[in-house]
Amino acid sequence: MASAMASERYLPPFKALLRRHRLAANLPQESLAERAGLSFRTISDLERGHNLATRAQTVQLLSQALALPPAEHVRCVEAAHRLNTLDNVTPDDLRPSSGWRGLAAHRLLLPI
Repeated sequence: MASAMASERYLPPFKALLRRHRLAANLPQESLAERAGLSFRTISDLERGHNLATRAQTVQLLSQALALPPAEHVRCVEAAHRLNTLDNVTPDDLRPSSGWRGLAAHRLLLPI
C-alpha cells in the first residue's frame, strides 16, 4: 500500500495549473479569456478557486488557447476532474487564493 502511494505522482490543483500555464504563455487573464472565448471573470474565478465545477469543454478551450501539449492537457483534465468529483481532493484544491467569497467549500466534509 505504501509503495502504491509513493508511486503516485503529485497533481497540483487545477487553479495552480491554469495560472502556471497562463504565466508561462506570458498572457494576462484578459488575453487568455479572449483567446479561449471565455469571460475574464471565468478565468479569474478559476485561478482563485471560486469555481468548483470546471466543465470539460472549458478545460478544452483553455488548453487550446494556451496551446498545451497533449500531456499537459491531460494533467489539466485530471486536476479538473479530481475537483469536480472530489476524488483525492486536497485542502489546497478547495482553498481559494483570495478568500471564501461565494464559495461553499467550507461546508464540505472531507476525510482527514
